[in-house]
Amino acid sequence: MTVNLRIALLVFLVGFAVEAVGSFYQWVTHAAALPFGGALLYLPILFTLVGLVFLTIGRHEWDELHRRRVAHARRLFVLAILLGGAAAVALAYYVDVAPTAQQPATLAPFVAITAAAAYFTSYLLYAVMAAHLLRPVVWVVLGGAMLWAGYVAYELARTVNDQFPTYLSALRAHTASVAALTAPLDDALSTMFVTYLLLVIAFADAHRRVAQGREAAPA
Repeated sequence: MTVNLRIALLVFLVGFAVEAVGSFYQWVTHAAALPFGGALLYLPILFTLVGLVFLTIGRHEWDELHRRRVAHARRLFVLAILLGGAAAVALAYYVDVAPTAQQPATLAPFVAITAAAAYFTSYLLYAVMAAHLLRPVVWVVLGGAMLWAGYVAYELARTVNDQFPTYLSALRAHTASVAALTAPLDDALSTMFVTYLLLVIAFADAHRRVAQGREAAPA
């Protein structure tokens, strides 16, 4: 039986759909804020956590291939946290520990690249986790989702690098709101509905194949 795996895939799918609605709304309306008071920002996090719970309690349902893929996804999750943490620590040092120190030339590209890498890795782990459950033709869809996420990550890195002096000054002065800091990133982030829609298609296929008891694709 694969009940918990099917539930996990469905929960992830719903989370991607919610994200798609939110980012598409921002892309169409050019609004800085999400509808429903920003609730759409937090619902996908809840869906992801619930999906991980069902994925974990259903460990007895996994075959060896799925165990390996989930293990790889967990490593990517840890890597994403480490990359994001490295960017945050480097930024925090020059904001709180050395607020008057001159910004090193390498600080902006380091923060931009590590933050963007963390962002992309957080999507790559979903591809690694589900790729073996898909029909080969759907790998193209999943690949498209990752390519677009990579493009958005590149745009985020470029924007953060270009705007970094402004970010650092605002953070040191403690005058910037989260909305003000993320405003230059909104255009790129709003196009993520492309990745989310493609992930919905891919995870729907994975859910259908698991529900039908189909063989996993070769590793």
